Amino acid sequence: IFQTQMATHKALSLTIVIPCYMPNEEEILPEVLTFYEEQLKHYPGESKVLIVWNSPKNHPEFENLMAERASSSTWKGRLVVRRCMYSTSKCDNLNMACDFIDTEVACLNDADTMLDWTCIVRGSEHIRNGYDLAQAMNSHCLYDRNGTPGDENERQCHPYGILITIGDATKPQNMSTQTPFKHAPFNGRGGFWRTASLKKVGFDHRTVGEDHDAGYRGFAYFGFKGLLDMNMLCQEQQPPDCKALTSQRIRWEIGRAHV
Repeated sequence: IFQTQMATHKALSLTIVIPCYMPNEEEILPEVLTFYEEQLKHYPGESKVLIVWNSPKNHPEFENLMAERASSSTWKGRLVVRRCMYSTSKCDNLNMACDFIDTEVACLNDADTMLDWTCIVRGSEHIRNGYDLAQAMNSHCLYDRNGTPGDENERQCHPYGILITIGDATKPQNMSTQTPFKHAPFNGRGGFWRTASLKKVGFDHRTVGEDHDAGYRGFAYFGFKGLLDMNMLCQEQQPPDCKALTSQRIRWEIGRAHV
C-alpha cells in the first residue's frame, strides 16, 4: 500500500546537506553518494545532495572525482560540491551551505550517518505539515552494538561501544518529552529543516554546540516548531577507539551545557 501511495505522492523538494572535513571523510564519500543515489530513487520529489568541505590541504583527486560524479547522468544538476576556503569548523561549512540550498527542505546530516528513503519522505512530510524542524532518532550499527566500532581497517574492541549504544537508544525517549511543547532539539545529523527557517536562524560559531544552539534559538526567538519522531531512524557509527569517543562526547556535552 505504501509503495502504491508513493507512486502518486509528490513530496517537497529536498537537499541533503553533508558538511565534511578532509581528509577524514574523503575515503567514505563515494560510498555515501552511492548509498543516497539508491535511496533517492524512491523519493517522490526533487532531490539534491550538497557537500560543503574544508581542509588545510588541497585534495585534487577528490575534487576530480566529485566533478566526474556531478556531471554524470545520474547526478547532473543534483550534486553540488563546494569547498569552504575560510572554514575553521563544521559551523562555517553549514553557514556556507545555507547560501546554496534552493529547495523547500534541507536535511542536515553527517557523512557517517545513513538515512533510509522512508525516513527522508517522513521528514519532508513533517515540514509540509507545519514543522520547522523534524529530528530523526539516532541508532547505531551492528559493530557499535557488539562493542567493536570502526571500519575494517581500524576496528577495535572495547566495552564502551555497547554502553554508548544503550545510552543513545534511551536518551531520545527522554528528549521526546519536549515534543508536546514542539521544542525537540536538533542533534546535528538526521535533522530536517524548513529551508526558510534554517536560513533565518543560521549557526553561531562561538559555541561548539552549534546544532543544539540553532534549534533552541529558533524556538526561543522565532517561535519555530520542532519534533522528535521516534519512527524516523538514522544510523550512525561511533569513533573507532576510546580516545576519539571520549573527545567526541566531551565536545557534545559542552555544547549542550552552552545551550
